[in-house]
Amino acid sequence: MEFRPQTPEHMQATSTGMMMAIRDAFVALISLQPDVAAVAERMRQEREETLTLMLNKGVPEATIEAYRDTFDSIRPHRNGDDMNPP
Repeated sequence: MEFRPQTPEHMQATSTGMMMAIRDAFVALISLQPDVAAVAERMRQEREETLTLMLNKGVPEATIEAYRDTFDSIRPHRNGDDMNPP
């Protein structure tokens, strides 16, 4: 197998595919938990703590947006739960 440098587009496509696979695996595992509401609440708390740390450290906005989008696509949502809270 020959090593070839990858283009930025290929690297981005590869990263996106890997992230989607990881997200789907987490969604499947979470759905099997006996108390999904408790998992959802704990994940909400973890999200808020991490966002606070990221904002306080001056993490780039693109990184914060990617974190929010990915985390919110994994976190279970209950009826009336905001899919994308601030």
